[in-house]
Amino acid sequence: MEPYPTAAGPVFHLDLYRLADPEELHFLGVDEIAGAEALVLIEWPERGGDLLPAPDLTVELAHDGQARTARLAAGSERGRAALGAVAAGGVQPG
Repeated sequence: MEPYPTAAGPVFHLDLYRLADPEELHFLGVDEIAGAEALVLIEWPERGGDLLPAPDLTVELAHDGQARTARLAAGSERGRAALGAVAAGGVQPG
């Protein structure tokens, strides 16, 4: 888990690729950030099992020939607000 301070508040990046058991999340300190007003970015969330909350926003990245594509899907009101902000910025969520 890597914390990054930003002007908008803390951002945490979790890469769960090497997680062997979801219980290891407790040792990473995930419990401490669960209720924090922070942006939490999680790679390989399926490795966290039921110990992770449902995502507000899911981002799926894929290769499309020489290009890359991103698909965004909202899972909550907070996620829908984020998608609205992305759309307002001229980026069309797919």
